[in-house]
Amino acid sequence: VKVLVLVEAAGDMMYRRSAEDTDNPAVIELLHANAREELRHAERASAALKAMGVDFPVPAADENPYLADGTFPLVEVTPEAMRKFAELEFAGDAFYGVWADTIGNDEAARLFRLSGAEEIEHGNRLVKAAEILDG
Repeated sequence: VKVLVLVEAAGDMMYRRSAEDTDNPAVIELLHANAREELRHAERASAALKAMGVDFPVPAADENPYLADGTFPLVEVTPEAMRKFAELEFAGDAFYGVWADTIGNDEAARLFRLSGAEEIEHGNRLVKAAEILDG
């Protein structure tokens, strides 16, 4: 779950940096909305750990080992890339569902299910971004 905290926190930066590759305000807002929720997922994963007695706060970007070398993961801002990445986000619901079903802590499970439902919204936003980019 600690890795999940780090990966979701890196997702915030991924979406924010990816948004810099377009000048379309609607697409930028969709990517920024996903960024905000990625950070929320990191906070929930951290809270799930806390519910299990482990203190592992969300690190600042410069303290996240997945972002430490100064390079950031990006999603290419093209219709094709948005649709492909949407599929990964849609799969996130099932990913979080497995964690929720097997974590053995009711509060952690609740938090994972909330994040899983938002993964569907991430995918929907990426599909919408692809439609906007298609014109």
